[in-house]
Amino acid sequence: MTRRVLSLLALLISVLGIAPLAFAQDSPESLSDDDQATLADLATEAGTTAGVAAFCNADAASINSAFRTLLHATYPDHASRHRFWQRYEAAILSTISTLGSRSQSSCDGVNLAIQNEIHRLTQPAP
Repeated sequence: MTRRVLSLLALLISVLGIAPLAFAQDSPESLSDDDQATLADLATEAGTTAGVAAFCNADAASINSAFRTLLHATYPDHASRHRFWQRYEAAILSTISTLGSRSQSSCDGVNLAIQNEIHRLTQPAP
C-alpha cells in the first residue's frame, strides 16, 4: 500500500475509535436485538466513511444509496429506517467535526475507502 493510503486508513481507524462516543446516549432498546446492533454499527461505520469522503471533497452519494437500499431491504417500517438513517447522518457530522482541523493531505485513498464501504453494505453477511 502507498503511504497516502496507509495515512487514510489510519485516519479512518482513529475516527472509528472516536465515533462510538458520539452515540453513547442511544437507548438500550434500540440495540436490544442482534440485527439492530449490527445495523447500528453499520450505520455508524458507513456514516464515518461518508464523513471522511465529505471532508476530502469526495462524492459519498454511492454510500448514501447503498445504505438506504440496505435499510429498505431490512426494515419495512419508516420509523426504524428513520432511526438508523439519523444515526448514519450523525456519524457523518461527527466525523466532519472531528476532522475539521486536520489537513486533507491524506485524502488520496478516499475513493478506495468509499468502494470498500459500498462493497461491505451490499454484500450479504457471512
